[in-house]
Amino acid sequence: MNAATQQSSSLAALNDQLNKLIELSQSAGSLIGFLLQVWEEMEGELNAVLTDLNNCEGNVDSLNLPELQRNLNLANQDWQTLVGLCNSIASIKYNQASPAKAVIQ
Repeated sequence: MNAATQQSSSLAALNDQLNKLIELSQSAGSLIGFLLQVWEEMEGELNAVLTDLNNCEGNVDSLNLPELQRNLNLANQDWQTLVGLCNSIASIKYNQASPAKAVIQ
């Protein structure tokens, strides 16, 4: 194998590795975007729980028990949504890329 053929072969191998790296970086970028989306969803759900619980304060002060019960039920519903989201995230096997796709609701 002459020097030109060797260099050509080396460049082809390098090109293949660069293409694989580009492909992996695009996948990593998608995963980072997914994680940011998940974080925003979790933050929104947690804020909803806090809002519902903060609304209870006025209900206690005025002894508005039906409204207190409604706000506590809303807080519980929002909390259960957050728990479900956290369980979904916990089930992702990141090193195995499973599930390959996830839908955040």
